[in-house]
Amino acid sequence: MVLPTETSLWAGGGGVTRLAKMEGVLLLNSLDEALTAITTWRHQHALAAQHD
Repeated sequence: MVLPTETSLWAGGGGVTRLAKMEGVLLLNSLDEALTAITTWRHQHALAAQHD
């Protein structure tokens, strides 16, 4: 099964430091990275909603 291109995959936790970067997957090594990613995602989607 293939996910739609607009689907984002995020993975986090200590185990992701051992993973190679993968296209379409955001690897979050720390809570700070996750919080930054959430803030960025919310900002991007709020802007996109304004343009719809």
